[in-house]
This record gives sequence, structure tokens and C-alpha cells, in this order.
Amino acid sequence: CTFDGYTLACPYCEAHAFSLDASSSSDPDGDALTFAWSESRGEVTLATPDQATTTATPVTLQATVEGAEQTWTVKLEVSDGVHSDEDTVDLTVRCLGLAPDP
Repeated sequence: CTFDGYTLACPYCEAHAFSLDASSSSDPDGDALTFAWSESRGEVTLATPDQATTTATPVTLQATVEGAEQTWTVKLEVSDGVHSDEDTVDLTVRCLGLAPDP
């Protein structure tokens, strides 16, 4: 597979893990931060959703024809207990070909 930003192009239609990293987040007052990664459709497993870094693995992959793409949106909320900020990232798997018959 090749990776370009947040698009994973695979030689076959299969799901792979994405590494997500928010460890460069900081608080202007130096307060400790909490992290909450989520994906609203329940189609992505997040290994450590309460940590600055996590691995996101699509549970379902419906892009099963050559050239098809499937995208999931993962949200991150970072909080210092008083203030919070959130952002999203789109994860895309692009199917470059079909797996050969067994």
C-alpha cells in the first residue's frame, strides 16, 4: 500500500490501520490535556481513543471494486478541563485492484 496524507491506496481491497497523532497539542497555560478520538458510524476501531496517539482501523470495507474509495471521518476533542477544541480528519482507502482468486 502507498500512503499520501490520509489516503491509503492498496493493491487489493482490504482495510489497513492508520496512525493518528495529536501529541503536538499544547495548552497555553501548561494544563494537562485529555484526548477523545471518535468515529460516529461505528465503522472504525480506535485502539486508544483516550490517548494523544491512536491507531484507527476500519471495521468494514465496502470499496470492493477496482478504483473504489471509502472514507471515514474521525473526530478528535482535546480539553484542558475548562476549554476544549476539536478537529476532524478524513481517512480514505482507495482500492487499486481486486485480490486474485484463491
